[in-house]
Amino acid sequence: MSEILVAIAVGALLPLFFTRITYNKYVGIVLSLVLLTAVFDGFHRSLSIQMIALVSVIVGFYFSIRIEKKLKRK
Repeated sequence: MSEILVAIAVGALLPLFFTRITYNKYVGIVLSLVLLTAVFDGFHRSLSIQMIALVSVIVGFYFSIRIEKKLKRK
C-alpha cells in the first residue's frame, strides 16, 4: 500500500520539481523516470506499481506544462 502512495505522490511531484529547476519540461520528465526507476529497484517491482508511477509522471508532466505556460504569460 505504501508503494502505491509513494508512486503516486513522488511520480506527480518530480516532473514539477525538475521542470522548475532545469527550465526544460523534457529534461524534467526524463529525470523523473530515471529516479523512479532507481527508487523502485529497477524493473523488479510489479507491473501495476510501474504503471501507477508512469501515469502519475504523465499527470505531473501535464501540470508542469500548464505551469510553464502560466509563467510565460506573466
